[in-house]
Amino acid sequence: MFLLVKKSDPVVFLFMSVKFDPFMTTAYLRKGANQFNGMSKRDWKIFIGSLILSNAYWTLACYMGITLVEWGWKMVNAS
Repeated sequence: MFLLVKKSDPVVFLFMSVKFDPFMTTAYLRKGANQFNGMSKRDWKIFIGSLILSNAYWTLACYMGITLVEWGWKMVNAS
């Protein structure tokens, strides 16, 4: 995990968007994290992008889980 954090911003963005929530991703990738002077345009892009990516990931994960359970249920009832 720590090796990923030392990589470029896009790699960190992808990892953190899937592993954590959009707020943590935005807070980690902010410039000037020690001070809060509002969110810049870049911060908003990171937040919205992370929100979309994380929701797409979890939508796909839930869909695949439900599909797997349905498939298993059909296999059990087919016997």
